[in-house]
Amino acid sequence: IIPPQERLNETALKRLYAIEEFADLGSGMKIAMRDMEIRGAGNLLGHQQSGFINTVGYDLYQKILREAVEAIQEETLPEDFLKNRMPEVDAAVDVDSDLYIPEDYIPSPSEKVAIYHRLLNLDSINLIDGLVREVRDRFGPLPEEVSKLIDMVKIKKLASRLYVKHVKIVKDRMWLTFDQRAVEKDLFVEQILPRFINQTMTRLKFDQTRGFKVLVQLKGNSELERLGFAKNFLQAL
Repeated sequence: IIPPQERLNETALKRLYAIEEFADLGSGMKIAMRDMEIRGAGNLLGHQQSGFINTVGYDLYQKILREAVEAIQEETLPEDFLKNRMPEVDAAVDVDSDLYIPEDYIPSPSEKVAIYHRLLNLDSINLIDGLVREVRDRFGPLPEEVSKLIDMVKIKKLASRLYVKHVKIVKDRMWLTFDQRAVEKDLFVEQILPRFINQTMTRLKFDQTRGFKVLVQLKGNSELERLGFAKNFLQAL
């Protein structure tokens, strides 16, 4: 039902091999993913299926796309707006804890990698909560290691929105180091800083010796409770 192989080009052969490899029931998604790998997900802004993502990698593709959009904005947005625009911050989180998915909870390495990838790339707390419900439905109640991992990812997302570039949590203390580019903006002084000053959940200590930092006193009798408090603190701001 197919032409002789010598007539097929390289892309067509790859697709046939993918169908042969994933011939079982329920393999449609795998075939679709393999097809996307073969042809890529299109060029930067057009409709061509050029294999661009497969060539440079998804992370680099996102970076190139973001830089392209920023370049367009810089050409079209008013200078005053660009001057006062807050920087995009991706917080790094340093937690003195074991954060992972145990093998006895999700035995399949590929399943674990897929969940890690989805978890780290979701943009909102609501989407993360949706993934948690899905994982719980499929694999059962979350073990403590996974619960702590979820809280850590939420802390990372919430801290980034507050222009925190680094979060360090040790026992009952959390250090928040802010991005200096954000600290120098009027918006930070007018809107972000007052949220910390006016909060009533716990004690804070401000430090400006090397950059701008806030020391947060965490509450809770266990590591899981303290991580949960850190998450709730940032979410309440």
